[in-house]
Amino acid sequence: SDKAHLRERTSFHGTHPRNIANMCKTSLLRFKHPLNPCKSQVDDGYFGTNKKGVYVSRYADYTVKYANRQVPLEPSDTCKIIQFRTLPGRSKHIPKMCGPIDPTDGYDSHSSPSFLEWYLFNEDQ
Repeated sequence: SDKAHLRERTSFHGTHPRNIANMCKTSLLRFKHPLNPCKSQVDDGYFGTNKKGVYVSRYADYTVKYANRQVPLEPSDTCKIIQFRTLPGRSKHIPKMCGPIDPTDGYDSHSSPSFLEWYLFNEDQ
């Protein structure tokens, strides 16, 4: 049987520096989770609602824009991103950005149109 969906994957998340310490304590939390101190969000989600899941990327460099408020880094700039071990499980590829949709029954995550990101349905993945 195909067990690729059981593989642990390395993933990354970029955020404002003030959020790093809390994320290291609680891990990623969906927006509006009682323990998530963030009161605002970058967006509503492009292929899954961030009120029902969390976003991570397969690639560290892709997350830099989120760590730097969507502004490109200059050569001397620095930022911080967080590396996670994740279990995306059965992932449904979402072929085009569609907004804050609910998790798809029978799957554990969504994959972005370009396969750069996962939208994980459960924070403990």
